[in-house]
Amino acid sequence: MKKFLRSLFAIVACSVFAISCSDSDSDSSNPGGVDQSTNYWSFNGGQKVGAGSVMIYETADHVTVLVSPKSGLTSVMDFDESDECTEITFPVSAIGTTIDLANLTEDDDNVLFTSGLKGFGKYNLTVDCDKKTLSEGTLTSSLQGDKMEIACDLTTLEGGTKYSLHLLAPYHKADENRVEGSSIEYTVSSGEISETGSFHAAFYYKNSWNDGMTLTYSVSSANNYIQLGNNANIEIYVGTSELLNGEAFDIATTPYPFSLTFNYLDRQNAALVPVVVDNSNRKGASGYITLTKNIQGTYDLHFNISLKSGDIHASGYYVGEMQPRNMIYTAAEGNIAPIRSATIDISSDPRTLYLSTLPGTAGPDQYDIKGEVPAVDWRYGKYMAFGGQLSSLTWLDGVVYNLESTTAPDATILGGNWRVTQPQGIGNGIYVAECTAMLYGITGTRFAYYYGNVKVIQ
Repeated sequence: MKKFLRSLFAIVACSVFAISCSDSDSDSSNPGGVDQSTNYWSFNGGQKVGAGSVMIYETADHVTVLVSPKSGLTSVMDFDESDECTEITFPVSAIGTTIDLANLTEDDDNVLFTSGLKGFGKYNLTVDCDKKTLSEGTLTSSLQGDKMEIACDLTTLEGGTKYSLHLLAPYHKADENRVEGSSIEYTVSSGEISETGSFHAAFYYKNSWNDGMTLTYSVSSANNYIQLGNNANIEIYVGTSELLNGEAFDIATTPYPFSLTFNYLDRQNAALVPVVVDNSNRKGASGYITLTKNIQGTYDLHFNISLKSGDIHASGYYVGEMQPRNMIYTAAEGNIAPIRSATIDISSDPRTLYLSTLPGTAGPDQYDIKGEVPAVDWRYGKYMAFGGQLSSLTWLDGVVYNLESTTAPDATILGGNWRVTQPQGIGNGIYVAECTAMLYGITGTRFAYYYGNVKVIQ
């Protein structure tokens, strides 16, 4: 079962959404704001902490509740990036009942509670039917007009932490006319190529340094961006919100920053062939792309484009769930937590990569994953493998994996590697690079992927 926001279900995107946010302790006078006297949580019977933002919406016969201490969150992507987000998901049929969170069975596979609140420790507390993590816990819900009341009380099995949550916020049902799905079809006249299919994976990346966003779609199935490899069929970058307003933009004439990479399948050579169009390179390109914001705060895609003066024609759409690109993922648990920062230290021996899920900057005192390799073997863009470069990876649980541990008689992890691409300067002292880490073995593969600002110590 996946462990991160909304990953549990194939979500039908909707045309309406409910956002509640406030910059004050009590903002009930604001029609869209959270009244923090009725939206709050507490630990161990202590002081009530007012919620800053709340979303409650219905999709695919399930209710999703998102809560954050940060005010002003207006999309699911905002909640994804909030470091102390809480999510609750349960069936619509359970509204008005009490769910026993401490005794979930296989029949409750569609019930999930996960929270990154610091009161639960460093990593998300996850409550589901896979593993018992509570000694007691209840979840109740009820409808009060156009609002939903949520009450959750639980006690963790480890440490005995008590937590209470109360919410009363707008509740919006799914638009029954909205249909989830995807399609892609294209032709390449010069290569006598004609393909049709559906997208099975979609990822988004929101720039941290400007309004840019990258959306990636593939007909291949992948649970984590790193698994895509070179199998993306369409990748769209837009550098401004003006291209995300639900209006079609002409790739041949738009003055706003964008780029489109279309990869078509050359079956004869068993390879994807890239075609790139951007503001400075769009000769022979025409057609339209439409990106419409949905209930999740991600974007539904529709496109109908022609490239290379009509030699290539592609059209299709994607309406459905998108995954964040920067993520720690395991085959056993799914998405664990988003990676928020990276630091590469090439000033000493060994060379060291730090990846952190916490706010702030990754480094020796703040990291969740650490990669090390002897200075003599270090190279940007090269996979630092356990065997070839005698590297090591310290994973979330603090265990160090290296050549010695992976070749031990009782080893369950059989190998691994990590990599940092050459940082690219984009101005204002900002450097961007791609960082990856992987462990593979008997217990399943573990991935970590990060693209964004990288601090370089040299």
